[in-house]
Amino acid sequence: MKTKALSILLLLAITGCKSATREPVTIICDPAPEPVEIVSLKDVERIKNLDGKWVQLEGYLHTNFEDVAIYPAQHAPSKEAIWLGCEFGNIPSQKLDSLHDKKVQIIGRLNLKDKGHWEFYLGALDSIKCLKVF
Repeated sequence: MKTKALSILLLLAITGCKSATREPVTIICDPAPEPVEIVSLKDVERIKNLDGKWVQLEGYLHTNFEDVAIYPAQHAPSKEAIWLGCEFGNIPSQKLDSLHDKKVQIIGRLNLKDKGHWEFYLGALDSIKCLKVF
């Protein structure tokens, strides 16, 4: 009986690990008009040199009231996040809300002059071309 229970737990652990590495699901994706720089949210110095550029970021999406941003970790401070100061195309707000705290990949144009709500953020994306969910 113990062997059967351990086998089931091992199977669940393996299955869980596979789902964590699955391919992202595309929500929206239009071509960006310029080359896209792939940058980590943790590389703040590089981000500071990309104002006005199209960037690809991975992080955790927050869709709270007055806190719509991409964060480097689920519980990071807003000063490390990028505010999403634009519309998400035709994504219904209910669908967007369901993405709260999900790991995402976003392609958008970086605007470092816009610090988001109450100027709490590192910068903002003023246009979004692609949103994928992991």
